[in-house]
Amino acid sequence: MRGVFAGILGAAVSGCVWINPMTALQLATMDPLEADPSVMAVQLELPEGVAVVPGTAELRIATQTAEGEALDGRYLLVRSGDVWRVPDTVQPGMRRDIAQARAWERADPDGTSGSFGAGFEPCAVGDGPAEDARFTMALQLEPGGAFLPLFDNVRLTNLYDAEFVEQLPTCG
Repeated sequence: MRGVFAGILGAAVSGCVWINPMTALQLATMDPLEADPSVMAVQLELPEGVAVVPGTAELRIATQTAEGEALDGRYLLVRSGDVWRVPDTVQPGMRRDIAQARAWERADPDGTSGSFGAGFEPCAVGDGPAEDARFTMALQLEPGGAFLPLFDNVRLTNLYDAEFVEQLPTCG
């Protein structure tokens, strides 16, 4: 699954999303299946007028084998300030899924593919975001490790359709 980051980053870079090149290099050498869920974290710096819809911040691991076996794990994150972490109650299930993905990869490295990502659903606060609103998303995958900026000062409209951003649902 080490190539997963490279694939995600390559797809994002080919779109209009700027990803920190140092982060791209670091993530291309990492294997998300080696990271411990207890240290995984996502840091978000959201623009004024934007928040996260409760219950939508997540990490996701998807894996598929050549034989058609598949795993699509979504792990809701809990917030502490501007950092979102995998809660203790979610970690056992995530570890189980990571172990399954590792087993499939060991059994058939060329026939197993997968992806690892983080995401959230935005909502509007007050009048919502400015037209040129930008955000930063960084990942932490190692104990005491630095947060690696995945999206650094990226326009919301580079990740979301401009019409969607203009019509963000109001935060509840």
